[in-house]
Amino acid sequence: MKAKLSCCVLTLSVAVAAHADVYVSQVPQDGSAPSILVFASDAVGDAAPIRVIGGPNTGLVAPYAITTDPVNNELYVSDFFGSAVHVYPLDADGDIAPLRSLVDGPNSLLVWPRQLVVDTANDQIIVPSFNIFSDPTSSIRTYPRTADGDVAPVRSLFGDATLIDNPISIVLDPTHDEIITDSYSAGGAGIAGLLAFARTADGDVAPSRAITSDGFGGYTNFLAFDPVADELYSDYGGGTAYAVFPRTANGDIAPARVVTGVETGIYYVSGIAYDAVNQRVIVLSFDQHDGSPPAALNVYNSGDSGNVVPLVSISGPHTQLVAPAAVAIDGAGGFSGIGARVYKVEDDFNNAVSDPGSLVLEDFESGAAAAGDVIVCNEPLDRASNDDCFMPGQLVPGFDVRSSSGAGVAAVGSGFFGNASTAVGAVFVGDSTIVEFGQSTTTFAMDVFLYDGGDSGRIDVALYDADGNAIGYSNIQPAAGETQTFVGVIAPAPVARIELKATVGGAFIDNLRFNRGDEIFADGFDGA
Repeated sequence: MKAKLSCCVLTLSVAVAAHADVYVSQVPQDGSAPSILVFASDAVGDAAPIRVIGGPNTGLVAPYAITTDPVNNELYVSDFFGSAVHVYPLDADGDIAPLRSLVDGPNSLLVWPRQLVVDTANDQIIVPSFNIFSDPTSSIRTYPRTADGDVAPVRSLFGDATLIDNPISIVLDPTHDEIITDSYSAGGAGIAGLLAFARTADGDVAPSRAITSDGFGGYTNFLAFDPVADELYSDYGGGTAYAVFPRTANGDIAPARVVTGVETGIYYVSGIAYDAVNQRVIVLSFDQHDGSPPAALNVYNSGDSGNVVPLVSISGPHTQLVAPAAVAIDGAGGFSGIGARVYKVEDDFNNAVSDPGSLVLEDFESGAAAAGDVIVCNEPLDRASNDDCFMPGQLVPGFDVRSSSGAGVAAVGSGFFGNASTAVGAVFVGDSTIVEFGQSTTTFAMDVFLYDGGDSGRIDVALYDADGNAIGYSNIQPAAGETQTFVGVIAPAPVARIELKATVGGAFIDNLRFNRGDEIFADGFDGA
């Protein structure tokens, strides 16, 4: 705060500090109310939002896109089916009315707005929009930043020469005074690709560059920009990955990097944000069409390529992520922490551990379960067990296995449901199988079996610390026709409990291996 004495009046100028918050808009498909969830920068795993914007006063109908303006401390919401751009305070919370709303009308021609950008240098907003029912079906229009009501644009970019068709996202490069949008053909003259224009382009103007990589898979929907590295981030491979291109790229070219694969946790890209402060990429993974697996916010280093495990993954029931549509970050950055890294490929896990052979192993073969047998054990199942399953001392120390209902744990002999050796898990289908660790365990792995789950079942994996805080959440699914899969975890702090819950059927484990807090890992964790 600075004070300046001018004549007889004390004038105060206050700079509002930006928060490192992450904003996620939601458009539920079941008819429930839309909302905007706000997460803290230190969120990991199954973290609850710190604020929720929603309610009848917000005027939200379908907030498919959101944009932050840290300079003016405002949040812009492109309400697609509401045919409006609503503006709220950046720190908005609860059922709050917008500060102002740019609405569709004979002057604005806004129609259905998509992901806009704020041009603070020229005090304008640049808004892609789409209207399948009239001509032009697609446009990019520029309005005064403070436009309220049915306000006419100052520029309108549309026409066959633009190649714009169904634009969804847009970025602004103030250094080179240009805008870049994504596009794909929805029946018009457009192309599947990224199109660059001068910021002041008006009318039916051809793009200065067009990136039309074959790997887009016919369309691209989401776009982010790193102004320092001069790179563009876009969904790729029909939405199953994201790719990175030089901003200056032109024509049908291969991307510089592609992040894709089972370890990435990307099921279907539904939003991308670039975090310049932490040099990270935030990818919203969710398929609006089938809603499975659960939505996740996955965070990667900007230089990542290939089948990489996210640095942070935000997912789970506490997040309230049910139908996310867009992601945006505040000016101070996005997610800054390091979460528990969940591996779904055993070789990748072993490569990340300096000496996987040093991990304590429990294969559950010392018990009484013969091939094809099912024996119900007392719980918790641990080194002190003394029942029909295991005698005292037959299991290694440092862990126990129990069920969420307390109804018992089963030891299942080899060959009962495709398991090659003895597996253990909750007796009742629908229960969670819980593994608790008594040591400072920062890394562990296990073979996981889905019993009676069919090809559609999956296993949700929730991680907790000693205080019961949710520190990680993921899901695994066996390949079609298989029952066995794998999960491995490396965490920056001790994991006290892991819960495995099958969405259909039951979850069993085998070949549990874990450290006791004294291992050194290739990615820098010391296990303490």
